[in-house]
Amino acid sequence: MNWICLGIVSALLLGVYDVFRKVALRQNAVLPVLWLSTLAAALPFAILVGTGQVPAGGAHVQALILAKSFIVALSWVLEFFAMKHLPISVAVPVRASQPVFTLFGAVAIFGERLTASRWAGLSLAIFSYFYFAFSGRRDGPRFRINVWMVCAFGAAFIGACSSLYDKFLLNRCRLNPLTVQSWYTLYIAALLSAVIVFMWFPRRARTTRFSWRWSIPCIGLCLAASDALYFHALRDPGALIAMLTTIRRANVVISFACGAFLFGETNLRPKAVALVGILAGVVVMTLS
Repeated sequence: MNWICLGIVSALLLGVYDVFRKVALRQNAVLPVLWLSTLAAALPFAILVGTGQVPAGGAHVQALILAKSFIVALSWVLEFFAMKHLPISVAVPVRASQPVFTLFGAVAIFGERLTASRWAGLSLAIFSYFYFAFSGRRDGPRFRINVWMVCAFGAAFIGACSSLYDKFLLNRCRLNPLTVQSWYTLYIAALLSAVIVFMWFPRRARTTRFSWRWSIPCIGLCLAASDALYFHALRDPGALIAMLTTIRRANVVISFACGAFLFGETNLRPKAVALVGILAGVVVMTLS
């Protein structure tokens, strides 16, 4: 299975992950949901590390992975708050603007070059992502005055930085994908545990009440599976991070469908038009 196919399957899992997040976060405390879902994702990696099946790689490797952990943790916190307070058919497409930032970095830093047909597919998909994101303005929140939209765009930008850093780790530093995913997941679980103990727990009575839902561990497991496919695809020497990120953000297909049928969201016609553009862009890139 080539890296494009892996990216498509990763996108499908990412869409399911978004649905579980929306279900878990409705009228629920954000930080404990993020923390427990991360613990669920970290459990299988803790077993692998504990049994010696994942090498540590030395202090330099650990420092590189720890830096990624801080980047991802910040992106996740912003993304989870945005997901809780925005309609899923708005939050996910805004997050899907990430390929725009990734594209500039891929060209400027890694010198990626795309064929004319791939540029056409990429441009169509990115334009459709933006149209999808801003078609949600009728749902209420506006970027200039709504802090949750700011969180969504902030998560997209930081997520792009994380994607570019992933390519640096896997292609330039030649790190093993399992090593990167295992250790950065464990580091994030430790970081969030500290946040829970020192920030959320003492103030829990003044914030939204936390309630357990079985969708919470499903969040972490779906993301772990999606990321595993993404890292495996990115390790391919021919993989283009600009294209892979764009394909992976086609998870908006599932988010759109669930926003319409499960969560009863409105203003669906312009989002459907954008959705067709996104799918067309992904098909063009895949066939090219």
